[in-house]
Amino acid sequence: MDCGEKFVFECKKRGCKTPYGEGLKEAVADIDDIEVIGSGAFSYWRGLTHWDYMYHLGPKECGIFLCLLRRLKELTSKK
Repeated sequence: MDCGEKFVFECKKRGCKTPYGEGLKEAVADIDDIEVIGSGAFSYWRGLTHWDYMYHLGPKECGIFLCLLRRLKELTSKK
C-alpha cells in the first residue's frame, strides 16, 4: 500500500487542489485505475479512523466515500 500517495498525485495532476477537496469528483471520474481509487478510499478511511481519531462521519466525509465507491463500482462493472 502506498498510503494514498499515487491517488493524491493523480488527483493533483487533474487539477484537484487538495487530495479530498475541491475538484475531487471531476478528478476521480477521470481516473481509470482501480488500484488508485481503492488506495484513495482506504487511505482516507485509515486517516479518519486511525490518524485523525474522527469516528463521526459527517456529510462531507460520506460524500467523499460515496464518490470513490461509485467510481469503483463503475470501473469494476466494465469487466
